[in-house]
Amino acid sequence: MTCRSKDVIIMVMENERDFFQAGDLVEITDGTHTDKLPPNRTGLILERVANSVYNIKFTNGNILKFHRMFIRLINRSKDVYKP
Repeated sequence: MTCRSKDVIIMVMENERDFFQAGDLVEITDGTHTDKLPPNRTGLILERVANSVYNIKFTNGNILKFHRMFIRLINRSKDVYKP
């Protein structure tokens, strides 16, 4: 199927790119709740596990999966190691 709408093409491209990378410091947005989240809701991105879904290790040691729509970037990881 051919799609001629520029809006649709832009949306597809946006969904396919990585919004976060391993090592990014993030927080989970208010309104999202699980007892496994620490009070500060802060953690590090470990990896992308599916389209727009990331494993995050939180300050309490728990590793949880969240969709990017619930994640807010605090600080971008710096690529220190480059082989």
